[in-house]
Parts: sequence; C-alpha cells; structure tokens
Amino acid sequence: MIGDAVVGIIAQRLVRRLCPQCKVGHIATQKEKTLLGYTGTEDITIYEPVGCEACGTGYKGRKAIYEIMPISANIRRVLHETVTAEIIQNTAVAEGMNTLQMSGARNVIEGTTSIAEMVRVAYDMDAANEANSEALAEAAQAPGA
Repeated sequence: MIGDAVVGIIAQRLVRRLCPQCKVGHIATQKEKTLLGYTGTEDITIYEPVGCEACGTGYKGRKAIYEIMPISANIRRVLHETVTAEIIQNTAVAEGMNTLQMSGARNVIEGTTSIAEMVRVAYDMDAANEANSEALAEAAQAPGA
C-alpha cells in the first residue's frame, strides 16, 4: 500500500557548526574512529568546540544532515513483507543509502561539527544505552554536548 505510493523517504536534522575561529583539533582515538565508522589505518583529526568572542559556545551556525532512502523495487518488496525497521534500513544501506549517523560522521571527519554534536543529533540515546555503547556515552558527555 504505502510502498506503492512513496518514491522516497527523507530524514533531516540540524547539527551545530563548529566555530572556525576557535575549534581545536585532536587525533581521534580508536573508540572515536569506531563511532565514526572509520576503517582506515591512518590518523584522522577531529575537532571540539572551545568558545571565543565570535561565537561564545564553540559553535556558530547550523548545517543539515540527511538520510535519504529512495524506494527501489527491492525496498518496495521488503515493505510489502512484515519486517522490522532494522531489516528495511539494512536493505536500504546495502543499496547505498547513507544514514543520519553516516552523514553526521562525514561532517565530523570534515571538521564541520563535533563528535558530541553528531551523537546528540543522530543517535537515539535510549537505544545507545540499551546497547551499552561506551563510545556513545563518552561522546555524549564530551564538552559542548
């Protein structure tokens, strides 16, 4: 029914942009790399908010992160079956969809936002707590979260 009428689904959230004048970088820990889904072997620099006269908080402005799921024939078939949201999401990701978490992680790696902001906006903290995700809990308590 719905699968026949819908051509795509979009989710959008706004993350705070790090202030370019005062953000401070550090080499990502292994836990941070894992949280970001980073599988490379080289070091990456991620940034944290500080706060200055220009911004006051370490953040200045906002940027949208997106999750866009086109409804392909395969996803349409899955929607007609009685399946969980997790199965639908896994199918969409297998077809190339980027999740909110992936979009947020990309912005952290690019230096646009902090890992704490990504966690605050893109993750369901109840689900994270159920999964006992130590990295998520640490990131959510980081400065500027």
